[in-house]
Amino acid sequence: MSTRVRTTRIVGLAALAGSALAITTLHVVEPGFPPLSATVSEYALSPHGWLMNMFFIMLALGSACLAALQPPDRSVRQGLLAAWSAGTLACAAFPTDPGSVPTTVPGYMHSVAAMLAFTALFACQVMHASRAEFRVASIATMSGVVV
Repeated sequence: MSTRVRTTRIVGLAALAGSALAITTLHVVEPGFPPLSATVSEYALSPHGWLMNMFFIMLALGSACLAALQPPDRSVRQGLLAAWSAGTLACAAFPTDPGSVPTTVPGYMHSVAAMLAFTALFACQVMHASRAEFRVASIATMSGVVV
């Protein structure tokens, strides 16, 4: 395994672990947040909103590393993962609006970025599931969990 591949894996795994830590910390420090009636992006509107932005940035970095590690013959999957990463990064750049106010331009951009990101991730999962060699990585990707 080359040094570039090893470094990309380590950075990717560290970024994904950091994103999991950020969102878990948000759940702990914001116990009054209603997860059943609000979107997770609304954490960015809380006093600890910077953790939500860190979550988005770390998730985008980890996903970009995963895209970079795809074999060359998987260019469509690589492109879909890159689109997911870009959409996730855009969600950090454009904060969402609270549900009780009219939509602003940044809130609209956040919604469009999230829609495009989740569409790309879903398409990537469907593509991967159609070729799945039922290994741990395949099952994890189909479930939306990146290992």
